[in-house]
Amino acid sequence: MKIAVFETTCLDCSNTFLCPRLSDFSYGEMIFSCECGKDFVKHSALSHPTTILFELLCHIYKLSEHEISLWEFSAYFADTSHFHRFRNANTCPECRSSNLSFDAIERKTTWELSDSSFNRFLSLSKRMLFEEFEEFLALG
Repeated sequence: MKIAVFETTCLDCSNTFLCPRLSDFSYGEMIFSCECGKDFVKHSALSHPTTILFELLCHIYKLSEHEISLWEFSAYFADTSHFHRFRNANTCPECRSSNLSFDAIERKTTWELSDSSFNRFLSLSKRMLFEEFEEFLALG
């Protein structure tokens, strides 16, 4: 899927870089940014099996929607990019800050983003699934 890309400025280090942004009409979709700020994937929560796993785990652990975010969960468990985890926030590739300003007026280009994958997460045993979920919860 082609995603619009806009100039972005880091408010902490003044670095300027390109960053993809979904339109306001992209319900149930999110772009995850790699911790390094250089790789991106698109995630659709509406049609993904991790959404069902998220709901089941929340039910088992008696967590409400206010205690845990589907987007944070999905970004955390998405297959990594060059050993970097994805985040539910864009990241400056220079200083790794999330304190960013987007120029949403002028689209610079479009990028073809791949869909998020969860091969490792979906292949975990039940015991490992619960252990990794508890590690995720411990991060707060």
